[in-house]
Amino acid sequence: MTNFPFFQHYVAKLIFTKEVEINEKLTDQIANSLIKNLRLNVVKQGKHQFTNNGLTKFWILSQSHLVIHSWPENNALHVDLMTCSPIVITSKIIKDCLSIFPINDISVTKLKY
Repeated sequence: MTNFPFFQHYVAKLIFTKEVEINEKLTDQIANSLIKNLRLNVVKQGKHQFTNNGLTKFWILSQSHLVIHSWPENNALHVDLMTCSPIVITSKIIKDCLSIFPINDISVTKLKY
C-alpha cells in the first residue's frame, strides 16, 4: 500500500533496581513522563490487574496508544508506544524521558514493518 498513513512504533524494556516496587503508581509515573515530555493527548485510559500482581494499563491517545505491562516478580515494565502524528520521537528521546527513574537496564526499539 503506497499511501499508508504515517506511524511510528516503539517498544521499551525497563528493568528497575531491586529496591524499586513495581506497582500502579510507578506505571503511572512512567506514563505521565512520556505523555508530558512527548506532548501526547490522552482521550481514554484503562487497566487490567492480573492475579499474580501483574498490571497492564493503556492510554488511548489522540495520536494512537501507549500500553505498559508490568512484571513485578522481575522488576520489569514493557512499554508500547505508537503514534500516527509526525511528532519527533527517537529511542534517545524516550530514554531521556525515563532517565529520572532508577532503571538498571533499558532497551528501546523502533519497530519497522
